[in-house]
Amino acid sequence: MGTNFSYKWDTEVRQLAKKCINIEFMELFHKAERETMKSEEEQRFKEIAETLKDPYGMWYISQMIWQVEHGLADDRDYQSKLAIAQVHACLSSDSYLQNVWNNDTSSEECQNMMKLKEGLGKLLKL
Repeated sequence: MGTNFSYKWDTEVRQLAKKCINIEFMELFHKAERETMKSEEEQRFKEIAETLKDPYGMWYISQMIWQVEHGLADDRDYQSKLAIAQVHACLSSDSYLQNVWNNDTSSEECQNMMKLKEGLGKLLKL
């Protein structure tokens, strides 16, 4: 992938991806997966989830970030490109915009996802 990919990821696309993630929600999500969530945390998890239109997309983006970071650190180019391609394909599909967002791109959450889609597309061209 080379230096251009790493530079673009580090200076632009990683920040776009992080804007798509609610850190508190993701921490609670991982506790839920491990079944270590306390009742007050479960309540907070539900409260946050109700404000999100695409919490599953958020989870996949957080996984993509992990895969890209580790792929770059361990020189596993294929892992990074595959993770990016998977998220980019989902965000680029007509059905995603229609089914998740009802073709309404006015929310900040959706706008962040669309900016990420563009950034990921740039990475895939490198």
